[in-house]
Amino acid sequence: MNKSNPLSILLKINAQLEVPIDALLIEQCYAIQQKHQFDKERNSVNEIKKVVEASISIPQGELLI
Repeated sequence: MNKSNPLSILLKINAQLEVPIDALLIEQCYAIQQKHQFDKERNSVNEIKKVVEASISIPQGELLI
């Protein structure tokens, strides 16, 4: 039985997108989800939100999308 690696699958699909997402962002979000996957409340939304906001902010910090 060949067990697939979900992160490698996400990165492979991302490479096929017309406008790919930053691989580091995918890896960071995946790590957060993996860390919380067995938590009863699975409260990873705020952590992921911070990572996403940091990745899309303009370097001057004036505007967040």
